[in-house]
Amino acid sequence: MTAAAPSFDTLAASRPEWRPWLRVFAEARRACADERWRDFVPDVADTQPADAPRLAGAAITLDAHVAGDLLRAMALAAAEAGGPAATLGTARITKDVALSLLDASINEDTARVVELAQSLGADPGALGAVSALAAMPLLHACREAWRAELFEHWEAGYCPVCGAWPTLAEACGLERARLLRCGRCGSSWTTEWLRCPYCGLRDHERLGALVPDGGESRKVETCSGCRGYVKTLAVLKACAPIDVRLRDLETLELDVAALERGFMRTASPGYQLGVSVSPLPRGGLIAALFGRRA
Repeated sequence: MTAAAPSFDTLAASRPEWRPWLRVFAEARRACADERWRDFVPDVADTQPADAPRLAGAAITLDAHVAGDLLRAMALAAAEAGGPAATLGTARITKDVALSLLDASINEDTARVVELAQSLGADPGALGAVSALAAMPLLHACREAWRAELFEHWEAGYCPVCGAWPTLAEACGLERARLLRCGRCGSSWTTEWLRCPYCGLRDHERLGALVPDGGESRKVETCSGCRGYVKTLAVLKACAPIDVRLRDLETLELDVAALERGFMRTASPGYQLGVSVSPLPRGGLIAALFGRRA
């Protein structure tokens, strides 16, 4: 069985070059514990298509000060990594820019992130990485708020909360129940073995696995149909929602093995959310809450 998720200190010691980005990640994790994000969880429609994630079509109103402070802190931390990320140190991330970045990140709109990066004179890859992590506090708050309303079994391969493709899979306990895990919001959902989460292929002759020399506690499940892959970890129990991305970082060698053999993570969103992000109305949170009740 795979051990518990590594700590930041453990990863920083084994990968010193990751330290600036681990500090960015730490900023996102601290923000996930900030209860203010719970106030921004949107109302959602009572009825949605059966295959729609809970967040689909939501209108999100955020405190622009909170969003701006978080993105600026993360951008400055990322700039310490040097190289292309150094451009984030001088990027003028206003409140409006922060909201636009979160809108693009939640919707997984890569083209919009590139446009915003160009307007800021920032590296698109670095800005995209920062904005993706900056979306975590709101998405984790949504998962926590809606956990009692989510289906016990979710047929789709994408996340039932935020529509993202799975970051990894876990084979849990002695019964090896298969859980797909979302790195964006921390969600987990059960799925069957011998099924590709991306294209739904069930042909065992076209579904394979890359198994390291250390055994099957960590492996890469592959699909020759769509050339997608999912890292799978054998665990006694599912890792905490906040630790999914740490697990992803810790198992980077599995990604390398998959990429070297021509497999890849699907770049397009699992589901087109159509979410909108806007600032809180004048009067702030109190006005927004009264508006919801009207």
